[in-house]
Amino acid sequence: MLTSPTVRRAGVPLLLVLLTGVLLVTVDEAAADHEFSDVGRDHPFHDSIGWLAGVGIASGYEDGTFRPARTVSRQAVAAFLHRYAGEPVASEDAPEFSDVDEGHPFHDPIAWLADEGVASGYDDGTFRPEEAVSRQAVAAFLHRYAGEPVVSEDAPEFSDVDEGHPFHIPIGWLAGEGIASGYEDGTFRPARAVSRQAAAAFLYRFAGEPDPEPEPEIRGWWVHLFDDTLHSSEGIEAMLDDAVEAGANTVIAQVMRRQDAVYDSDLLPRLSEPDLPDDLDVLAELVDGAHERGMQLHAWSSVLPAYHSAYNDLELDEEHIWRTHGPDSEEPWTSFDVDGRSVVYLDPGVPGVQNHVAGALAEIAGRYDVDAVHIDYLRYDHGDIRLSGDGDSGVTGYNEIALQRFADRVGHDERPDPEDPEWGEWRREQTRHLMRRIRAEVADADPTVAVSQAGVTWGQGPESAGGFENTPTFRWVFQDWPRWLREGAIDVALPMNYFAQADSSQREHFDDWTRWQGGLEHHGLLAVGQAGYLNDPEDSVEQLRRARTRTDGAVVYSYQRQTREWGGTLVDLLSQSVWADPVPAPDLVADSTGGHVIVTASDGDPVDLTAAGTTSSERADATDRAVFLDVAPGSATVEAPGFESTSVEVEAGTVSRVELTPTS
Repeated sequence: MLTSPTVRRAGVPLLLVLLTGVLLVTVDEAAADHEFSDVGRDHPFHDSIGWLAGVGIASGYEDGTFRPARTVSRQAVAAFLHRYAGEPVASEDAPEFSDVDEGHPFHDPIAWLADEGVASGYDDGTFRPEEAVSRQAVAAFLHRYAGEPVVSEDAPEFSDVDEGHPFHIPIGWLAGEGIASGYEDGTFRPARAVSRQAAAAFLYRFAGEPDPEPEPEIRGWWVHLFDDTLHSSEGIEAMLDDAVEAGANTVIAQVMRRQDAVYDSDLLPRLSEPDLPDDLDVLAELVDGAHERGMQLHAWSSVLPAYHSAYNDLELDEEHIWRTHGPDSEEPWTSFDVDGRSVVYLDPGVPGVQNHVAGALAEIAGRYDVDAVHIDYLRYDHGDIRLSGDGDSGVTGYNEIALQRFADRVGHDERPDPEDPEWGEWRREQTRHLMRRIRAEVADADPTVAVSQAGVTWGQGPESAGGFENTPTFRWVFQDWPRWLREGAIDVALPMNYFAQADSSQREHFDDWTRWQGGLEHHGLLAVGQAGYLNDPEDSVEQLRRARTRTDGAVVYSYQRQTREWGGTLVDLLSQSVWADPVPAPDLVADSTGGHVIVTASDGDPVDLTAAGTTSSERADATDRAVFLDVAPGSATVEAPGFESTSVEVEAGTVSRVELTPTS
């Protein structure tokens, strides 16, 4: 998650700043993004007003003015602080006011402000939202929001604020921290109304006058292979130029569509689109073109789908996996539903599938100078979520090879019910094992290449659903991507928060997922996937703004369908708003302090690895491999039932392979 810079004043706790989740835009960025006709560069409040507008706390008026001298109402201050805090949700027990019903445009900010104890109403049960806010009230709001810190001993004193004044402590703290000063005559004038420019200055100083260096942030879009955009050098160049113009620093381009490649591969056949030149190495041109423009390139692979209706009119290569291991082959690797119907996904519970997928991703990392391999569709098939009911959850994974492996694990041949908890956990284990194997094999091919992943976020977010374990992501498609991110199996999570802002339910889903994602604990990066194709341009920008205040950026799906209306574009609007000024893309792979270890044992057997006094346990996967990530350097001991104990030397940033010897 993006963290705010440490507030440089001792009176404002660091914890508070980290909890706010606000993205502090630089002075230069804000000035470039938001020029107002009545706030020139020589205006004394130019920087603070530019910052306030740049982070989306306050906006100007339709005529292009900011009206800095206009007084600020209590409801406006509530909105400013609410946005600064990342727009949190008030509890169900939040105080209510007779003049602020649920339909009031400032209901949510006021309810949150009161719920947090930052502001209270009046004795008659009103909040008086349109009443002008005073300097002493702002002092109290900020003091309470900061956790009511003590006043410094050298805080200024004012002739009109003695020790008996009801706001003596908040005003003393505000002045002592340099957030507000008094007047030349030695007064503070506590009852004076606050102007918009003064409110901007107070918040700007409260935030610590943000560092002028831009924070790295992921800004990008996905580019798919289902049209001709990537079928020519000219199309690739045009797409990359558009990305630069929009202000992007990242392109996620599909190079493996359905088990076929648009790059030089020894493992996958060539994509058989008739308009794709045989001599065009799409991935090579993407890498060169992106790097020449200063952008990062993620090579996007749809790792488990093996067929698409678009292939009905194509002549598939004889070695295409749909022919060699499709549902009608002698050894199907595809998944089946509980009723025995085939689906177009490969089944991750099949050993050959795990070797095939991990090998294909490692080939890309070892052969091309990509910044990341991007994993899509590493999950079980579910079909159309909109047509499904809760009784349809978890209905695939019934490949006979996978079923036999599960039977061997549980000790009986009874066909599992879709809702069987043990069967569900076993399927989550298969996707997790494959993700860990990919991470280790990519690192072995090139330790500088990151692994990014597009995660499912269907329906209600975890907060509304009662926890992540109750979401379709966990229960229906068995994709525990938050765990993968936490464990280091992926470096960059790109959860697909694809919701329409204009639909109130979907808007709530977007905010629920985004808030929850912003609070996840992990050591990698998380940037929200945003659905341009579901939204009008202005709504997309609003979602992107909320995403970037809580996470490490955002990626738009897709370049080919940027807005709800076919043919619409986001390029100009992005370049003039949330992506107006260039920022660097973050480093995708953290400096490695450990190494990875791949141990060969027996399918499903527990394997223990002890390093630096800590023991980790993993089960061997479908291919008999147990993968350990980020193991402490030095000598490690590996043990598994039925095998001789062995030791391995682990080096930071490298992959070690251990093949255990049976005891008899």
